[in-house]
Amino acid sequence: MDNTPNTEGLDQQAPSSSGSETSQHLASSLKFATFRSFVDSAFFHELSARKLDHIKLDETPIPVLGSYSEAPSTAVSYASFSVTRTSFNATDYTPLTYTAPPAVGAPGRLLDLNTIESFKSYDRAGLLRTRMQEITSTVLSGEALRDPSLLCTYQILMFSDLKKYNFYYWFAFPAPLLDWRAGKVEASFEVTKDVLTAIESWRGEVDPKQWGFFLLKKDQSSDDEQGWKVGQLSEYDTFLSTIETEEQYLTFVDPSPHELIAGWPLRNLLLLAFHYKLFEKFPHLKVLAYRGRPGANKPRSFVLSGLESPLDDASLTAYLEAVPKATGWERLPTTNKLAPKHTNLGALIDPVQLADQAVDLNLKLMKWRVAPDLDLEVVKNSRCLLLGAGTLGSYIARGLLGWGVRTVTLVDSGRVSYSNPVRQPLYTFRDCADGGKPKAECAAAALREIYPSVEARGVQLEIPMAGHAVHDEPSQRRDYEELEELIKAHDVVFLLMDSRESRWLPTVMCAAQSKLVINAALGFDSYVVMRHGVVAEGAPTPNLGCYFCNDVVAPLDSLSNRTLDQMCTVTRPGVAMLASANAVELLVSVLQHPNKGLAPSTEYSGKDKEHSGSPAATGAFGSQIPHQIRGFLGSFDSMKVTGAAYPSCSACSAPVREEWITRGWEFVKDALNNPKYVEELSGLAEVQRKAEELNLGGDGEDGDDWALSD
Repeated sequence: MDNTPNTEGLDQQAPSSSGSETSQHLASSLKFATFRSFVDSAFFHELSARKLDHIKLDETPIPVLGSYSEAPSTAVSYASFSVTRTSFNATDYTPLTYTAPPAVGAPGRLLDLNTIESFKSYDRAGLLRTRMQEITSTVLSGEALRDPSLLCTYQILMFSDLKKYNFYYWFAFPAPLLDWRAGKVEASFEVTKDVLTAIESWRGEVDPKQWGFFLLKKDQSSDDEQGWKVGQLSEYDTFLSTIETEEQYLTFVDPSPHELIAGWPLRNLLLLAFHYKLFEKFPHLKVLAYRGRPGANKPRSFVLSGLESPLDDASLTAYLEAVPKATGWERLPTTNKLAPKHTNLGALIDPVQLADQAVDLNLKLMKWRVAPDLDLEVVKNSRCLLLGAGTLGSYIARGLLGWGVRTVTLVDSGRVSYSNPVRQPLYTFRDCADGGKPKAECAAAALREIYPSVEARGVQLEIPMAGHAVHDEPSQRRDYEELEELIKAHDVVFLLMDSRESRWLPTVMCAAQSKLVINAALGFDSYVVMRHGVVAEGAPTPNLGCYFCNDVVAPLDSLSNRTLDQMCTVTRPGVAMLASANAVELLVSVLQHPNKGLAPSTEYSGKDKEHSGSPAATGAFGSQIPHQIRGFLGSFDSMKVTGAAYPSCSACSAPVREEWITRGWEFVKDALNNPKYVEELSGLAEVQRKAEELNLGGDGEDGDDWALSD
């Protein structure tokens, strides 16, 4: 700032003293102790969050509330001005009342520019003049009398590099570039208990906006033994004219730690005082630099009198009405040069918190630049259960982390083998030693290592499979009950297992509980990704078919007596990545639709409308979400397929759902021991019988006659 002492050194002090505490001279120029800004790290955290969520690329100035206090110990060589997280609550002065001594609120503005180039080239002089003109306007209009905090307004010019957590900022405290003079500066004012009591009582009755600038007098004719009275600036006409005393003070809370050198807030207070001719109207009025209760090493309050303005009344009015010259940009404390400050919080922020912000960065940029209707919270809060922690499970888990999902549970009964790490990115060679770590627990640990904030859990269990007879009922029942609890506790279930029959029981459970299911299966150079239909309230069948709706037989044992190539999922390495990416994006698209799991499929039909409502409902990614995506790497092609729910489906039909709800484990046990049981229950057996009756190629005269008649 210009026209200020070097507050870090002793080369400029108050006027020389002829006595120990009093200095008298002929209208010497006043010097002012500059503010030094202090920005709490929480301020940058809050700014970062607001920038991503609300501010975005908007360069409209933001109101912020700063604060300063009475002069600290003389051991401190500067007047501190602070902003913190609560500064963004610009209209709420309440937090300032909890400091001791109470802090004085100062309203300001933050201008956060979008590039470092615009920050460097910004017209700072013009910005300072504009802010100074706003201050003079409040003086002319009388608003500064009603709200004295406006006399100590400020400006922050900033560029925030949120990728690297670098913040470049420059504070300005606008003040008139005028040579104020004082005839006398004396440190004889004693802050007694009565003075403190009067000020503290008054503060308890008025808006905190009044605290920084006020009137103080000693009324010797008062019946009050205390004698000291405090008033608002707007009351000056009546407050100062009702008594005959020389103890009348235009008071400001002085943050300066220097003996007999006033703080920066005095500059604009003098502008107001001379405009309203306070020293002319009230000859005994002096200025009190109030520094609170005296203490060890604390500078004393002091009084200025004989104050003079460099401008006469007409010139001062013209000055106020024009665009006045101003000073106020903060200087670097180390060099005393005009330059911005720089803070790098990358090394100071907690690594986990840093990861949280970095993970959210791309998603929030996507939201406010590409898809403003994107609901990130519904994705983040979706609890995802992955049944299968192999190739599909690994890639899908990584994709979910990329979308900000915070809860992922993986289920698998296997252990990590030497063939896994090259295809399954959650495992390493070390995980294969000594027979291999349990896959689910190892995968969950890897997710937490990648992103510590994720609630990743691994569960080792075997899913009871249709067509595989019960061989250890206590153990299998425990697995069944744990699976049931896991499905209940999650919002989305991914079916990522190696066999068809292992997908049957989770499909039944999810259909009965209207859970959203994403199913992914691989071939050598093909894949299918689909979402299972969800049963709407009152509907007999789901809105779309499930994985088993195209089958005319119940799932059977496909794992026994297999050759080596049949035991392993033989696929081209890229197929799993394609399927996993489509599965994750399909889930997110469904979650963005207003109807969630009941969203209509791409191939819209009247049946879809019956279950999911009007196709006009639109999410961030459109109104129609695929039912099935079938990819073919051999031809580098894909197609979207829609399949209706089959009333006789072995997994999602009403009879099967109702039987599981009613009988639970007993139903499952019958299904495992006897596949024909599910076919009879669902109605598939009847379909098979009718198909056999209609066998046009069968033997017998009746069949031929039927065929001819057809």
